Amino acid sequence: MEYFSKEWRDEMAKQERELQEMIFIDGDYLVVNVSYEYNVPLKDISTPELLLRLVHHLTEKTWMTQTYTRRLIEVAAHHFGYLK
Repeated sequence: MEYFSKEWRDEMAKQERELQEMIFIDGDYLVVNVSYEYNVPLKDISTPELLLRLVHHLTEKTWMTQTYTRRLIEVAAHHFGYLK
């Protein structure tokens, strides 16, 4: 039994692809390309405390939504091995 329609699943997949193009790791940088391209050196967010500092900073931006924040944390945490 399917709980969600194909259209809904397709829309969620589309949104996830868009997020992957907006927030990602490129070489030695975490790229956040939402309102403009924001390149964060990975060395500057290499600990949970430094990542949290960046999250606090970016959440002050009017363009930084909860969805973008979640994606940023997931990408960085996966890169540094915080997620199993």
